[in-house]
Amino acid sequence: MRLWCQLLHVPYAEAQRRRQGEFLAGALFFILSIWLLTALFPIPNMPRPFGEFFVPMSLLGNALFLGAYLLNRRGWYGWAVGVTLIAFTLNTLFSVLLSAERDRLFFLNYLLVPIMLGIALLHLRHAFLFYVLIVASFLMPLLIYPAERAAIFNIMLFVALVGLISLVLIYHRNLVEQERQRQLSESEVRYRSLVEVCPDAIVVVSDGKFIFVNPAAVALFGAQSADELLGKSAITFIDPAFRRD
Repeated sequence: MRLWCQLLHVPYAEAQRRRQGEFLAGALFFILSIWLLTALFPIPNMPRPFGEFFVPMSLLGNALFLGAYLLNRRGWYGWAVGVTLIAFTLNTLFSVLLSAERDRLFFLNYLLVPIMLGIALLHLRHAFLFYVLIVASFLMPLLIYPAERAAIFNIMLFVALVGLISLVLIYHRNLVEQERQRQLSESEVRYRSLVEVCPDAIVVVSDGKFIFVNPAAVALFGAQSADELLGKSAITFIDPAFRRD
């Protein structure tokens, strides 16, 4: 999957957004592949979505997912996520409405997929709002098919419960991560305080240049302040006789 993402996705400038974009690219590639394979090689006795409208609706669905991929490739991550979630949700609802009577309940279970995608791709607050909208969308089949309300309600309860558990788990994970970041930040502050008062010269060099010097190092190099040293090449402060050729 990681190789597919590298081949199919242009990275974003920011690391976090790049990872999100790679995940979305992989998810869209997987969805398009499964959709195409099931269209070309249908599984025997498997419910067929959209009934007699299978071909045009499949083409429309693939076009929407392809459009989401192109948006993601261009770096418009928010638009790509929105198109992906809306396309999957509408495809699922239309599958319920247009499929044969014996198959419509089967496709209702697929409303769990956009919920999980929303949790993975959206900020938790937005994912919760999207979760509420998906659960509320069950009102449509409940009103349209009164004879099957008991079965539809059971599916709604299952989707709502699994989605809610997933949201709670992600919320708990975020709290743990925030606490870890807080402790790391406090540790860095304590370490920096120790470095600042340390009587020994301490420097940090990256790509041959100073990126940190403590007051003892400033005094050692005869500078007036750390700003005079930061960004300068460390090699210039080494006697030529001791430099490596």
